[in-house]
Amino acid sequence: MSSLHYPKCRRSLPLLLVLLWTTGAFAQNANQIPKSKLSGKATILAINPQGLIQVKMEDGAKWIVAVPVKQEKNGNYYIDHLKIVVTGSAKPSWLKPGMFVKFTATFDEKGIGQQAINQMQIFIPSKEDPLGAYRAAGGNAGNLFDDEKPAGEKPKPQKATARFDIAGQLRGVRDGVLYVNAGGAALRVPVSEKCTINVVINGFQLCRVGDSVTLDAWYPTPQKALGRAQANRLDIAAAEPFEGKSESKRPVGKDKDKPEEDPGEKKPDEEKPAEKKPAG
Repeated sequence: MSSLHYPKCRRSLPLLLVLLWTTGAFAQNANQIPKSKLSGKATILAINPQGLIQVKMEDGAKWIVAVPVKQEKNGNYYIDHLKIVVTGSAKPSWLKPGMFVKFTATFDEKGIGQQAINQMQIFIPSKEDPLGAYRAAGGNAGNLFDDEKPAGEKPKPQKATARFDIAGQLRGVRDGVLYVNAGGAALRVPVSEKCTINVVINGFQLCRVGDSVTLDAWYPTPQKALGRAQANRLDIAAAEPFEGKSESKRPVGKDKDKPEEDPGEKKPDEEKPAEKKPAG
């Protein structure tokens, strides 16, 4: 039988379920038996790290559902995370490097956000929803991150700012400041402790007991009484906000007034060149 490789989850169904029935075996027999459709909303009762969930449908029926899988060339079966979409909300403490974020903020010429953002989204980049920094209404300057400044241009009498819709990758979070790379621009912007964060992301490892799930699944018609099904797609709505450990606060001391460094950059040994003083 093909081997299985799945991520770990916090709660699991009894190991007996895995021994009696595996996702790989079920997938192998998919084209050999008549199938019936299982669809509708349900609540997750238990989770197995091997890629099984137990759900309770709105009519009270309980099912064991295998998550969507895909077969590799070597014959192994893997969880198809792209067919498992999780939506919900999160707290700033859950943010981690590598996540893709969307928000709108006003920046200066150095890519520093001028106010704390109060709303953002964790999303899945695609051709229809690409990464980048896109000019929005607001600010008093042009495209700060792309425009070449003409030689000999005189300093502007006021601090130049521009408002952008940002879709980028989170590089780090420190002391309430997000460090983001968007379209080659290195940005940093403070985030409010009460920031509203919406989540739309792939991943079986994010589903939890108590979450609501909309099933697109099938089961072998002659085996309906067994209550076992194979999912084509799972749309999971998180019952509780995603939350991580609180950030450690920087101790207050003589270094408190030093400028922040990008957590994604190492401090060079040599002396840094003098920073360009802002106009005005």
